[in-house]
Amino acid sequence: MLVALALLVALTDWLRGERSRLDRVLPRLQVQLAQVERAASEIADLRAQPPLARPASIPAQVAVVDAAARSRGLTLTVQPVADGLRVSGSAGFDPLLEWLAGLQREQGLRVQRALIERTGNEASVDITLVGGG
Repeated sequence: MLVALALLVALTDWLRGERSRLDRVLPRLQVQLAQVERAASEIADLRAQPPLARPASIPAQVAVVDAAARSRGLTLTVQPVADGLRVSGSAGFDPLLEWLAGLQREQGLRVQRALIERTGNEASVDITLVGGG
């Protein structure tokens, strides 16, 4: 009888400990679940988007990149090179970064190499873009 009572007390103690542990862990797991659900929703939204329209040729790609720069007020020179597109000139740093992010998002172009030097309020740039074709 004493052994059974000792087992019952030990089991009750263990159950209380587990309950306390689960009470501490559950809120954290609920936050993680919400994050995973948001990420899954974002992935589903991205998969549902139509594929990016890609320029058919290098001259068309140069024209698209040049037009995107001009639409943001950037006066940059865009020319084709063996491994992608070369962009040079000077521009404000923030507008330049926004333009590059837009090219990656909309055209699938990414920066392969960048040399950016500050000259007053603007930055002198020499950038190679790849991808998108």
